Amino acid sequence: MTEQAEQAEQAGQGEQPRQPEQGEQPRRPEQAQQTERAPETEELYERAVVAIRSAEMRVFRLLGIAGGTVAVLAVVAFIALSGVSHRRPSAPELPRQVLSGHRVTIASLHGGPALVLFWASWCPGCGREAAAVRGLAESPIGRGRMVGVDWADHLGAAKAFLALHRWSFPNLRDVHDQAGASYGIARLPEVYVLDGEGQIERTILGAQTQRQLEAALRAAAHP
Repeated sequence: MTEQAEQAEQAGQGEQPRQPEQGEQPRRPEQAQQTERAPETEELYERAVVAIRSAEMRVFRLLGIAGGTVAVLAVVAFIALSGVSHRRPSAPELPRQVLSGHRVTIASLHGGPALVLFWASWCPGCGREAAAVRGLAESPIGRGRMVGVDWADHLGAAKAFLALHRWSFPNLRDVHDQAGASYGIARLPEVYVLDGEGQIERTILGAQTQRQLEAALRAAAHP
């Protein structure tokens, strides 16, 4: 073959793709360029974590693993179907482990309205609500009528949160998610408003202002 013919043949073939060397895996087209996944917002993360944990707890309760909940649901269903009126649900017991302050029980809150606040250091809404919570806890109406429950959190992060926001009211730790499962929390922060007999008067989801928390506490005192 003449030199001119060889040049013409090479020009017609163009640049040949690189062949993988021995032992090298062929490169897939989708590996040529990877696009970074957009990071989730803190709010979506908060909702996802709570939703996943709550779903797990609901499955356990439906299977009867959480101490006879199926039997309780059956009784509630019977009462509803029979048309018999029933009282508001009593608040489940609080965790025994103390994070700060002294231990608080539902019985110790009897005699007046109270707020049970579920929170976590990783919860953006809890940080936004922290100043309002401190203001209420230090006010005449809220002093001695509030208890916090740190839910699904790391001990060091929880203590740092308390120090940062200067919370001085009692706070407990829900280490094994038992209290959260019993209350059925759906989103953090979540406040359970109790009446003077320790019954759940209402539930408040999401960050609140001090005025809103005070209004909930006053309403529970005069249902």
